[in-house]
Amino acid sequence: EYENKFDIYLNPVDNHLVIKTEERVKEINIYNIIGICVYNERSNVSEIIDMSSLNSGTYFVEIKTDKGEVIKRFIKR
Repeated sequence: EYENKFDIYLNPVDNHLVIKTEERVKEINIYNIIGICVYNERSNVSEIIDMSSLNSGTYFVEIKTDKGEVIKRFIKR
């Protein structure tokens, strides 16, 4: 149910991933398909993330808040 409080778009992603939520985000991590962290943001967490440097493929975004964490899958074109 907590997962429903988070939306990510556009999916598939071209250059920017947008995270929409009313929750206070503390940390964002992005992992590639084999589990390597390719992006981490802990301070000044933005709702718009530049994905232009990532290769095409499947990724997972981990969104951490005071209330818990959510993992969502997205595709980078």
